[in-house]
Order: sequence, then structure tokens, then C-alpha cells
Amino acid sequence: REPWQPGDLMLVDNIRTAHSREPYEGPREILVGMADPQRLTDTQPVSGQAGR
Repeated sequence: REPWQPGDLMLVDNIRTAHSREPYEGPREILVGMADPQRLTDTQPVSGQAGR
């Protein structure tokens, strides 16, 4: 692995890296978040939250 330097650019080939990982030790924790798809046009701003 090379250390990052100013001006470096990373391009990721998702097919090649989909199952790649660094070796690790210790307990494994898997978190999953799921929701129904939402269209931005179907959502309404929450009162008092505009501009945040």
C-alpha cells in the first residue's frame, strides 16, 4: 500500500473490489439499513429544518 499524497486520485472498479478487504482480527459486526425507495419530489421539508 502506498500512502496518500496531496493531488492523489482514486478510481474504484466496483466489480474487482466488491469482495476485497484488508485482513482483520477480532469480532465481526455487520450492520444493515433498509428502507423503501423514496422520490425527492414526493418528500416535504420538515418545518423549521429549511436551510440546514
